[in-house]
Order: sequence, then structure tokens, then C-alpha cells
Amino acid sequence: MIASDRLQEARELCERQRHVEPGGSFYDFWLQRLDGKTGARDQAGDFRFQPRWRELRAEFDRNPYQVGPKRAPEGDLREALDEVKRAIPFKGDIYLPTERIPEPEQLTGLQRVLDLVTPENRRASKARFDALRRHMGRTGKRRVFVIGNGPSLKRTDLRLLRGEITIGFNGIFLHEDFVPTIYVVEDHLVAEDRVREIHAYDCPVKIFPSYLGYVIEPQPNTIYLNHVSRISYPVDADFTVDAGDLSYTGGTVTYTGLQIAASLGFEEIILVGVDASYSVHNVDRSTAYGTGVLTSKSDDVNHFDPRYFGSGYRWHDPNVNVMLQAYRKARDYASKAGIRIHNATIGGELEVFPRVDFHQLFPDHVAYPRCGIIDFTSVNKLSATGAIKKSLFAGWSRASLLHVHSDKIANICAFQSVENDQYPVGTNEESIWPALRAAIEFAPQVLYVRPTLDRPQMTAFQLLLPLLLDRPYVIHYMDDWIEKARLTSAPEVARFQKSLMSSFFSCGSAVLSICDKMSKMLVDRYGTLESRTHAIHNFIRSEAPARRTATQSAGVRTIRYFGGIEPDMGLKTLVSVARQVDSINERKALPFELRFEITTSQYSIKRCGAQFESFKSTSVGEQVPDEGEYYQALANSDLNLICYNFDDRTLAYVSHSMANKLPDLIASGAPFLAIGHPGVATTELLAEHGFPFMLDREDFDLEPMLREIFFPSPEILEKYVAATGLLKQEFGEEKNRFAFHRILRRVAEDDSQSWRSLDGALPLLTRFLATLDPQPAYLGDLRCLVSLAAMDRAFIDAVLARVRGHGLRWSVRGMHKELIRKIKSPADLQQAPQGLQAEAVAFLICGLGHERYEDVCGIVRGWLSTDAVNGAEIERGQESCYA
Repeated sequence: MIASDRLQEARELCERQRHVEPGGSFYDFWLQRLDGKTGARDQAGDFRFQPRWRELRAEFDRNPYQVGPKRAPEGDLREALDEVKRAIPFKGDIYLPTERIPEPEQLTGLQRVLDLVTPENRRASKARFDALRRHMGRTGKRRVFVIGNGPSLKRTDLRLLRGEITIGFNGIFLHEDFVPTIYVVEDHLVAEDRVREIHAYDCPVKIFPSYLGYVIEPQPNTIYLNHVSRISYPVDADFTVDAGDLSYTGGTVTYTGLQIAASLGFEEIILVGVDASYSVHNVDRSTAYGTGVLTSKSDDVNHFDPRYFGSGYRWHDPNVNVMLQAYRKARDYASKAGIRIHNATIGGELEVFPRVDFHQLFPDHVAYPRCGIIDFTSVNKLSATGAIKKSLFAGWSRASLLHVHSDKIANICAFQSVENDQYPVGTNEESIWPALRAAIEFAPQVLYVRPTLDRPQMTAFQLLLPLLLDRPYVIHYMDDWIEKARLTSAPEVARFQKSLMSSFFSCGSAVLSICDKMSKMLVDRYGTLESRTHAIHNFIRSEAPARRTATQSAGVRTIRYFGGIEPDMGLKTLVSVARQVDSINERKALPFELRFEITTSQYSIKRCGAQFESFKSTSVGEQVPDEGEYYQALANSDLNLICYNFDDRTLAYVSHSMANKLPDLIASGAPFLAIGHPGVATTELLAEHGFPFMLDREDFDLEPMLREIFFPSPEILEKYVAATGLLKQEFGEEKNRFAFHRILRRVAEDDSQSWRSLDGALPLLTRFLATLDPQPAYLGDLRCLVSLAAMDRAFIDAVLARVRGHGLRWSVRGMHKELIRKIKSPADLQQAPQGLQAEAVAFLICGLGHERYEDVCGIVRGWLSTDAVNGAEIERGQESCYA
């Protein structure tokens, strides 16, 4: 149905069958593709309508396979089956049907194999392969990517391979973002277990050994190879560069892919996702087919998708040594033939071929699109949000990052490597122009924004940048501060903030949350699209951040808490912990003394630190400036804490939030205890995973839990180990950092221009700015930016072009002299040609609004503030904004 473009009919079939047939995952899989919820088709392009593939298909049609209709035998079925098995040239059980294929189908299938190996059909295969080789030559491509299916693919953004020639294997159809150019299967277990997916898989070319013809029927884009056992067995492997005539097995389908790649004439073959390592457990073993056969009893851990060889699927017992021997033969043969084979797998154990960095194979702007990080906390600040940004952007090219932050409420700063590397020191004091100029000159391809309640002027700047730069953005919502604003801010201000954020959410190319619970809230409350809403949070890094080194005194146990101590987060619970620690020590209830150490920000200490002064066993200190010291302190704790209050106000604020430090606690190796309302997302997640160390009542008793933690029973210890094991999967890099990188790359290519609809929020933003208290010194300049954002796109682009030409085609000093001659007042600028107006605005931006140029800057500000400039544009959007 798909191949003949009967897409609606295919969709209806999947809808019906997914509810009827027990193996519904097949229909769920294709329904997801047909509904457009995955990016695979976008990744490959709709090749059926590309001229070059139509031409190749036409060549295939001129060389059809001659396979006649098959009939059941008149005599004994078993005798007929034995006779046809003797007749086919492939000997060995691994080339024959298994008992899962009914005998009548085995017979008709093997009769088809006999047809496929006739001289006529071998000539058809040769002609088709030669046509494919000629087609590959016409593409002008000199390299081909051979894609394995190892777990490293979870760390690999295969969208980068768009436009490349690729070869994929077996269960690659499970990948949501990738369709290979050439699809290969050589294993009869895979062919039998996945035949429906294989037939339905929509890709340019499919290549199979002719011995699989008993289960995989010919299709218009199929090539059957004369694929045989290695003739040098058992002492060596065999390799060919004429796979259209003859090819050899080698213990792994990847080896077949290497022969195909070499035979198609490519000069460079790049391996991706070939991990060459396996973990075999929880399987049933058999030698029924002449070799070791495994049947999985649980999810697959050896491939990129747990469904690959998931429960019930069969696979051959992997022999890595045989694979490596075959790879060595491929390396040596290719070297003599002048073919380069490189390994671009991210990680893995394959060291036969020289390694290359996967991302270095592509231009920087493709592998690492320029990203502007617009957030009030600096990525270098040792805070929860600073740490998560640093972790998420780890591995991204630093040359492709611009950081814009507002650690101090009076300033908006920008830097790439170190502070003040974009403009002279001090020019950003109470000014937005230096940060704006840096952003324009940097020309980001994508913006990452995190609006917050604490920096409303930064929220305004974040909303204006996508409009001014005309770039897509990712918005990251880490805690439900809109709900906090409803409880703590003036009603009008809270309404403005909620409306602005609604616009932010609806116009973003991707909306990131901190957990699945928050994602659901964003979809339900703000109508964000499920396909654009993703949970991305902090994660456990692949390298251990710290190891336990301190030798604790036998008479002391140290309990540590790292984080905020705000009244609407965990203050009341922390005070209760401090009080109970003192009581336990006074009563000598435990065979050691407890020390409770709270490490928090200087701001929190000033606000709430005094509440702990009366507790003898508790100390409050300022957060350590070094990340390594933080991880070491976690590792050397006897117990770490997560704490939330139990009141309704706290629950309203943090119920959808995930503790950013939770992955750090899991990775530290030290035990941790979670105290807080059971409705908080963090405590919910821990409970779902069976985590044993939790106190979820406001009248919690700390002492019994401490006994359980410090003197655990075998059963409790087993629960703790099992729960933390599951949590390590939840907080893995694959689901977070690498997924985040894929999202950034995808958003950088978004051409929907959805962000332009933010102009409907400009009237609301104007009113919101009037509510700021205290008002920043640069409030007037923010209003100027609102006016600029409301102008015609062509005018804004003219301004951006002039800013980017500063220092190359013009100078601030020279432009100052020219402008001071031409304009004396805002009215003069209003009557000036648009080109001069654009030059004046560019001068304001590039001159950083410096007081030295105030004579001209004041005129430009005055012009941008006039009703003649912005009134009509802003008012036009007001009705739709409040609709």
C-alpha cells in the first residue's frame, strides 16, 4: 500500500489491526510513520519522487526477476520439501526455513529460491547491481556510511547523514530519524521474524541473499545477491569488490555491507554504530539450526532500540572474534585496493579501523549550529540551572555558542569563551545594546531561551530576539514559575506573564520541560504540541564525576544538603531535619554523632540562613565555586538529601519539577534520602521506581529511616540497588544530552517561521514593561526594541546587515559624523529615507548606546519611541493578542 501511495488505506488498516492483532507493535510502528510523528521520511526525503531514483527503478524494471507461480505438490509434501532442499545450492540449516514457517510455505518459498538462482535471474541481479553502481557514480559521492545498529546510535544524530549515501541493516527500520539508501538483511532469523516490516520498509534499494527468497519476496527495488559461505573457512575470511557477482558471509551483516560498499566503487567507507560488543543474558539457548540460537526473554540491550531483538525475537549467538577477523580481512583488502575504511562510531569496542570523529565529518554549521543561550543565569555559574546548561551543551563546539545572561539584575551580558570577550569592559552596565550587538554579529541559527520569574526584563529580551534575528527558538521550562507568579505577584502582572508565556510556548519550534509530568502539564494547560514537547533534564555523565575518598570518623556521620532553602521549596522541611538531628544527638539514639551541612547560595543564606542558627548540629555554608569540589562533597557524604515542603503553595510551585541534583546524587555512590510531598514529580518518579529511602508525610520521623539507611537489611539494599539501576537508565546521556543536541539541530533547520507570530504579543509586552518594579535603567531601550521588532521585516534585515558590516564597511566614528550632519531631531529621522533610518538604528546598536554618542543616540531613541513609528504596528496586534 505504501509503495503504491495508498497511504490513507494503509493508515486505516493499521488503525484496525493494532486493536485486533496481539502483535500490534508492527501496526503501531507503521501508524506512527504514516501519522508523520517521526522524522525518518524528512531525513531521507521522499525518494520515490526524486528523478534519479525513478531512473534507477526504471533500470530495475528492465531487468525483472522471473519467478513463476508456485503450486502445492500432488504427492507427499515432506518428500517434495526434502527434494527441493537437496536441489538448492545453499547447504546448511542457517540458509533454510525454520519450523516457524509452515511446511507448505517452506516449499513454495524454496521453489522461489530455485528460481532466483537460475542463470537468467543471476543475470538480472548482476544487471541491477551494475545499474546501482552506475547510479552511485553519477551522484558524485566518494564516501558511503555503513550504519551498524549498536547502542552507540542512541548517541549519534543520524539526521546529519541527509544527502549522504548510507547502508543500513536488519532492524534499522525501528529508527525514527533515519532511512538508509540501501537496506540489507542476510540472516534467516531476522528475515522470518521481521518479514512484514522488511516488505513494508520504504527505502530506495533493498539487497538480500538469494537464499532468503523463501521468505522475502521480490519487490521493484530488490537486488538478490549470490551470497555464499566463506570459501577459506575455517582458516580465514573472504572479501570481494564484485558483490554483484559473488559475496561472502563473515559472521556479521556489516561485513556484507562493507563488500557492497566496496563493490559500488566508493573511495571511503565510514562505519557508524558498529560497537562490536555484546552482553548476552536473559535468553533461551538452542542449537536447533546448526549454530547457537538465542531467543530473548526481555528488552534488547545490545542495539539502539530495546525492541530490536526484544522478547520473543531470535538471534544468532554473536561471535565477536569471528567478526573482528572478518573486519581485518576487509581492512587489508581495502587498503590494497586504495579504499579507506574509517570508524566513526561514538564509543564502542571496534579498533580494527582508524577512528575519526563523527561530527568532524560535517561542516561546523551543520554538526554544531550556532546557538544563542539566552538565560538569566550564566552557564559558568554553579547553580542548578547553570550546571544543567553546562551539562547539556557539553560536547557542543564552543565556537558555536554565545551566552547571554543577566546574573546581575541591572545588566544583560554576552560572551563566548570568557566574560567581556564581545565588547569593552563596563559598556554593558545598565545597557542592552552590547548584548544585542553580540547576538546580531554572532548570527545564531537557533536560540535556547529559559524565561523565569526572577528576571522579567530578560524575559522581554528573550521574546524580542527571535523576532529581531528571525530565528527559531527552543524554550526550556524547568519549574512552574507561572503558577508561583499567580500566588505571589499582583494579579495583573501574573496575567501578563501567563499570556506572554502562552505566546512563547505556542510559537516555539520545540518546548522542553524538566520531566514527563511537566510535559503533560504544558500540553494540557497551554496546548503545546506533543510532537514538539520533550522532557530534557540533568543526567548522569558517562565519566564518573567523583569517587568516595574521605575516611569518615567512626563516631560521626555527615548528612549533606545542596540547593536552595527558599520558603516555597524546602525551608520548613530542612528546619525539621535540623531539629530532629539535634534531638537524635542529644538522646544519643544512634551509635554515632550526626552532622547536618547545608550548602546554598549567598542570596539564600541572607534570606533564610538565620533560621538554622539555633541548631547545634547544623551548619550553613555558601556553595562551593568549583564543580569538582561539589561532586567530591556529594561522594564523601554519608547521606545526601532531597527536601521539599508539604504545604499547598510549595506543591503548586514544584509539583511538576524534577530535582536537578537527583542525577548527581545517583552518580555519587553515596546513599540519598528524599523527603517531601508525594505529589512532587521528583518523589513520584522515585516511588514509581521502587526507591526505598523516602519520607512523604509532613510529620516524618527521621530516626527510623536513618537506621534503615545506615544499617540496611539485604532486602532493603536489594531494593535500593534495583531502583538506582532503573534511575540510571532514566537519567542517561542518551535520553537527555544527545537527545537535546538532536533537537537543537532539528530546530536550527525549522523553516516554518512560527516564531514570527510572536509579534502578536508585542502589545502585551509593552503593557508588561510598564509593570516592572523596580524599573531597569534600560527600560526605555527595551521599548525601542519593541518598536523595532514591530517594523517591516525588510527594514529589520537591513539593520542587521549594517550591524554585521560594522568595522568592515563602516565605522561608528565615521557614521557618527555623517548622521550628525543629516539629522537634528526625531522628526528629521522620521522624514529620512529608509536606508538612512536603518543606518541610524545600526549606529545606535553598534555604538552600544555610549554616552559619547548621545547626541545621535538620543535622536534615534526618540524616533523609535514616537507613535508614528510603533503605534500602528503594535496596536494592530493588540486585538489578536487578547482574543
